[in-house]
Amino acid sequence: MAAKATLPAPRLQFRWEASTDREYEWVAHYELVLPLGEHDCRRDREGCENGELALRIGSTMRGSRETCPNDLPYRDGAYSRWDNAALGGHLPVIVIDPLGQAFTAQVTPEGIRMAPFAIEPAPQEVA
Repeated sequence: MAAKATLPAPRLQFRWEASTDREYEWVAHYELVLPLGEHDCRRDREGCENGELALRIGSTMRGSRETCPNDLPYRDGAYSRWDNAALGGHLPVIVIDPLGQAFTAQVTPEGIRMAPFAIEPAPQEVA
């Protein structure tokens, strides 16, 4: 997934994918993603090639007929707000839809709003 390499780390993330359970359409994997240092031997693990380690916190199944979910699951979404507060309150909460597009979960007084993740352009060196 190309977008993951450009996402901030550490972060809390929900990664949606099609479910293999016949009763449900989708599963959202709730993860804490940590950056791995250059000499961290965990980079050799399967799934850590991009320099990140995703630690599973939970998962949510959804039976919805949506073609591509890109929101926070109700229960784990609430947990992510509590977990974020317990971890200092500064971690971004990112949702990755089944197509690999990333969204930022923005908490507002009206509720949670999903916004496409904006990738910061690389700083330009001045000659």
